[in-house]
Amino acid sequence: MLTTADAAEILKVSPHSIRVWLLEKDHPRFPNAVKFGPVWQIPLSDLEGQPIGRKRGRPKKATGTKKTSKTAPKSGAKKSGSGK
Repeated sequence: MLTTADAAEILKVSPHSIRVWLLEKDHPRFPNAVKFGPVWQIPLSDLEGQPIGRKRGRPKKATGTKKTSKTAPKSGAKKSGSGK
């Protein structure tokens, strides 16, 4: 059984991230984890198949897709259409 700090070291994330994941409903990332008082105990088998590390920063935009911005015109902007 591992503590949150041990699991964090193995997965190369912060202990806070492990605690956040454990607070998810039914903690799906660690289905066999058990809480004894304030301490979580995570079996080593729950870490198998988990991604190691995390990428920092904003994810890159998908290539090949363009999004157009549809915003309302500013209140002082001229409206196109009738010439009056």
